[in-house]
Amino acid sequence: MTDNVDPQTESKLNAPDEADGPTESADSSGDNGVEQANSIAASLSDSELFDILKNERRRATLSLLFASDDASVSVSSVSEHVAAQENDTTVDSLEEQQRKRVYVSLYQCHFPKMDELGIVEFDRETGTISLGPNATVLRGYIDSEANTGRAWYRYYAAVTVAGTVGVLVNRAAGTVLAAELVTGGILLAVAVCATAHWYRDR
Repeated sequence: MTDNVDPQTESKLNAPDEADGPTESADSSGDNGVEQANSIAASLSDSELFDILKNERRRATLSLLFASDDASVSVSSVSEHVAAQENDTTVDSLEEQQRKRVYVSLYQCHFPKMDELGIVEFDRETGTISLGPNATVLRGYIDSEANTGRAWYRYYAAVTVAGTVGVLVNRAAGTVLAAELVTGGILLAVAVCATAHWYRDR
């Protein structure tokens, strides 16, 4: 014998449980968050990663932010840290021109570029910078040895000066001209490399 069920009752029985609604929505929201995070990380190309990592000031900025216990750091603090590192001195010993040069470079060029790629969050209104959603992608590349603050163009310059002195000494001693030309060519090449290295990391 078949029981007759009122249409309204049947509709209520077949309707989804209201308690399940929010749970399903929350699960969907969580999945969307994960997908969004993966999408952001995937949006960085290899060339963009290398472009960020090849610059010493950008690496130094990331190193400082990774090591900081604060959620955000003032732009002035970051610029002073970077300036002191690349000038092989302390923050207290920095000259005003050294501070200003790095500050302007970071504020106008590097921070906006890193913010655009989601590596940092640059807040111009508060004058602070913090790690962005894509920062974790670069963390493996940032280590202590990569950010020792060595200004390599100074080493090149030192070699150039030493070589020049050597050429002058050889010339005074009556060395063959051809040897001087070869040595001069080598010194010129080192000087060009030093200038290019400095220009890239400025």
